[in-house]
Amino acid sequence: MIASAILVAATLLPGKTEVCTGVKPCGVISIAAQEASEILSQSLGAEVPVVESPTPGRVSLVLGACALSDAAGVTTNGLVRDAFRIKAAGDRIYLVGVDDRTVRAKRVMRKPGIWINYFERATMFAVYEFLERFAGCRFYFPGEIGTVVPKKQSIEVPDGTYVECAPDFTSRRYSFGTAPSPQLSWWRLRMETRYNPCCHGMVKLDFIERFAKTHPEYFALMPNGKRHLDPKLTHPGQLCHSSKAWDELYEDAKCYLTGGSPSKRGLKRWGSNFQRRSVVDLMPQDGMVKCCCDKCRAVREKATDQSNWASDLIWGNVAELARRLTADGIAGDVNMMAYRPYRRVPDFELPKNVHVMVAERGPWSAPGSPASEKADGEIRGWAEKLGHKVWIWTYPHKWHSLALPGVPHMAPHAMGEYYKRVSPWIFGAYAESETDSKIFSYLNLYVFSRVCWNTKTDVDAVIDEHHRLMFGAAAREMAAFYRLLEEKWTKSIAGNTVETDLGPVGVPVSDDDLFSKIYPPTLLDKCDKVFDAAEGKVAQDPDSLKRVRFMRRELLDPIRAKSKAYFDSFDVKKRVAEDAASPRPNILPNGDFSAPIKNGRFFGGWHATRPGEVEMDTEVFVSPPQSVKLSSTDGNPVFAAYIMKGDKKLVPGRRYRLSYCVRLANVAPKPQPGAKTSGGGVSVSVWMNGNNLFPAFNHFRGTVDWMYRSYEFTAAEYPASKNPYIRLQLRSATGEAWFDDVRLEELDATP
Repeated sequence: MIASAILVAATLLPGKTEVCTGVKPCGVISIAAQEASEILSQSLGAEVPVVESPTPGRVSLVLGACALSDAAGVTTNGLVRDAFRIKAAGDRIYLVGVDDRTVRAKRVMRKPGIWINYFERATMFAVYEFLERFAGCRFYFPGEIGTVVPKKQSIEVPDGTYVECAPDFTSRRYSFGTAPSPQLSWWRLRMETRYNPCCHGMVKLDFIERFAKTHPEYFALMPNGKRHLDPKLTHPGQLCHSSKAWDELYEDAKCYLTGGSPSKRGLKRWGSNFQRRSVVDLMPQDGMVKCCCDKCRAVREKATDQSNWASDLIWGNVAELARRLTADGIAGDVNMMAYRPYRRVPDFELPKNVHVMVAERGPWSAPGSPASEKADGEIRGWAEKLGHKVWIWTYPHKWHSLALPGVPHMAPHAMGEYYKRVSPWIFGAYAESETDSKIFSYLNLYVFSRVCWNTKTDVDAVIDEHHRLMFGAAAREMAAFYRLLEEKWTKSIAGNTVETDLGPVGVPVSDDDLFSKIYPPTLLDKCDKVFDAAEGKVAQDPDSLKRVRFMRRELLDPIRAKSKAYFDSFDVKKRVAEDAASPRPNILPNGDFSAPIKNGRFFGGWHATRPGEVEMDTEVFVSPPQSVKLSSTDGNPVFAAYIMKGDKKLVPGRRYRLSYCVRLANVAPKPQPGAKTSGGGVSVSVWMNGNNLFPAFNHFRGTVDWMYRSYEFTAAEYPASKNPYIRLQLRSATGEAWFDDVRLEELDATP
């Protein structure tokens, strides 16, 4: 960024300011002009018109490369992609960048979506920079709440001012649709204008349709002796990477890079990941399976790192394909992701036309932790191996074990500091940012965008500015609330991981821990008081008051609602009333647990591992005449299991609801010999050949009166010879527990 000496100021005044587009402006300039006109009109309190040519006596913002900007010496010469220049000269301010002049504004506005946004629009970026730098605007998210437009009597731009900006990251991407008004957010946060494809490109090449009949040996051999071709399988069409399938991939790459028609390769079209004729995405199918052929088995047996057993095999194939392209005089790059089970950096050299995207957990890994240092080392290792920077795929989302509806994952500090930390080795990043509320991630994405453009960004200063501009005199209170959200998310929720052979794996936070320990009612009461204090401080500031109330509604109230629903769900009286209105079968036995056990095997019905500690209680129950009672004095496992046989068995793919009432007396965890910690207590699970479906609220402990619980699940695949079962258990804990009204209901009869 370069600024010249200050001479005199060009002053933007109400009624004396305009936006100049030239005659018949292209779509990019039209959109940029509309943005500049609307925002400046709000700021100055008077209309800022869009005109074709400068008007004498007015300050004109001249947009885009044109004869006027050329005459002023403001050109696009030497600008890298997405870079721009701003220059003030007299009563004209030039905002210039390279724009795609084929884009039609109406089409883009009418059909928003990620793919339609891949066009150059650097002049638009110049407009946002101007509005931020000189008008003090901030674009946290579209709309009056998230867009800060200071009211000004005038805006001064020193004559001779010269600004030149280029992004530090050429690849800047988050999950489109996870920000409010996705398209406008994408523009205002200055996300990438060209997609660098690297996402399971092999699946776009339709191998099943092309080769299933003629070359079944191209596909992974499964333990049952069949090839991975059944469309009902998860991620069907997995390849045998020891086969000649890679010869076909080479021919596909050769055809594509030389401009060939897909029909030459038996394809109807080139897939969505084949959009740039200079790049082929040859990343394997997701969920890579272990091929059981002799060659692949030998590769696995030789591997010293079983979590990345396929690294040498995959990268050896990639290297060979890339060398063949070079030897045949074919220009183009081969994009590949370092992804489990081939994330390890190979010992051998990789050709210069191989480019690597590294998949890592990202911002939710605690800085300084062994997992974080290992991940950073992998990114650095890949950059050093290639001799140039890589780009990364990261996962700052609410998904899988982190899918906690209503719980914000607002963690802008962690977001910004992570990408700053790895910036020496990367030229960009994709932040996979799925969420159940777009407001939960807005500040994460804003900070991400700032670091993408300037990796030396002071993240704390950006966040502090946000609080000050958004909430005025309530900045201190709101800052405390945002810090609380980040601390809870990064340390208590996303930071709840265990190390496995596959690296750090997130451990789901139980509902009990979430609403009894992480966000207990007492803490939520304190948060309400913080918001009360914040509202009091900005009572005379309508804009700030509106924002404080908005954030209470969007960030605190959802936690409140989930907490209330959680505690309300324990209401046994409500359950009994529902059952009276619509009776449902109780699968608890009316008698004892004397069903036979032969040769250590369970047969149909109810069984107990320790019958002496599992009994029917005719004095304590919800529904007459009895409940089942489990008790333990030594902490060893005690459970009652309901074995499902015949027509009682679960049907894979169908949805079920398991519900029950439970009561506890003095249940205390007791670590077993050799165990580092105890997760013991009372819990319920569904077992299907090792598919252990535990609800999110395990385990229960302490002394608790009757409470009602239920959860839904989809039955997994399991061998026909196996019998699934429900298990009521008191595990690694002492005390007593009663169960009653155990019900299993089928919700969807369609497999």
